[in-house]
Amino acid sequence: MTAPRPTRGFTLLELAVSLLLVAILVAGAVSLLSSQRRALTTTSGDRAMQETVRTALDDLGANLRRAGFGIDPALAFDFTTYQCAAPVTCRDSIAGPDEIVFYARDPLFKATISATPSATQLTIAGGLQAPLYRGQILQIMCGAGSDVAYVTVGSKVAANWTPPAAAPASTAIPLLAATGAFPQQNAKLTSGCFSTGWSAARVYRLDRFRYAVLPYADADLNGVDRPYLMLDRGLLDDDGTSRIEPVVADVEDLQLEYVFVNPTTGVARAVGGVSGTGLSNGAASIDLAATPPTYDSARDDATRLTNSPANIRAVRVSVIARLPSQDLYRGRVGGNELVQLVASQGPAMPAAGNRPIVAAPNNFARIKIQTTEALRNMDVRAPFFDQ
Repeated sequence: MTAPRPTRGFTLLELAVSLLLVAILVAGAVSLLSSQRRALTTTSGDRAMQETVRTALDDLGANLRRAGFGIDPALAFDFTTYQCAAPVTCRDSIAGPDEIVFYARDPLFKATISATPSATQLTIAGGLQAPLYRGQILQIMCGAGSDVAYVTVGSKVAANWTPPAAAPASTAIPLLAATGAFPQQNAKLTSGCFSTGWSAARVYRLDRFRYAVLPYADADLNGVDRPYLMLDRGLLDDDGTSRIEPVVADVEDLQLEYVFVNPTTGVARAVGGVSGTGLSNGAASIDLAATPPTYDSARDDATRLTNSPANIRAVRVSVIARLPSQDLYRGRVGGNELVQLVASQGPAMPAAGNRPIVAAPNNFARIKIQTTEALRNMDVRAPFFDQ
């Protein structure tokens, strides 16, 4: 009878080799999982930034395409008045975000005058389905558009009509004191066709759009300032609080170029796109001294060949968005180019418009997208009088 063999165990060398192989397999699995997780995070971040830019461009673009609707093209863009400390340069920066201010008539608001207007009050027939806030601009046309006056609401007028209920007979609208200039041309209401033909005049609402990148203390980030694309319509509550509207968070920069087109040759020229050169008030940039064209000006008239704001035919918009939190693995330095980072370094803000590369908060992934919006309303040849 043969005696059974004793069971042989693992040698120390075999055990060490086995543990090493297991460690290699586990390390490979962990590395693969980490890479997949990082790729998922990167993809999600890219989509978030793209959605941020898309929201910004959709909102700005939709309103920008309305610029000049229903008004004289010379008034469509504001480089001098609203929230402006220095003509033209107030809208442009080569070290930070630009801003833009433009106007368009609201196609859904129209009213008739029900009493002789004065320099301090306008009375319209019927009621309001939505309130008018202090700072709201009204456009008043008489003589089928032969004369126009712009006035500004002096205090909030509450909505007083909800269809299908009967509208009130009239609504009084207080006006800001006259200055004689747009948009407080109150003196016009006491003379000419406004004083004698007011019953045939029409009242329209003029929308102001000021887009700017501004810091906002975000509750989601424990009150830390976060860059927002903001829309300021110039409207105030009765206590003087601005009714500024956040459009979308994490828009870090807005850069703008203004395109002029020779109407006879079709050749386009843009200002605001030369790196390090800011906009200025002059013939080669934004020419506030140039005589703007009138409705009757021929296409090849000299007034249509200048850099007057009335001749702007398109606006190039560059938007830079970032992730809301820092990313120590990567940073976007321009377009879709990625770089690896160490914890103490971060990318500069990519160049855009006429702003060169500038320092920026560290370790934020960023994306830049540019588009051009054509302005169809800037070439109108007659006032639009909607009866």
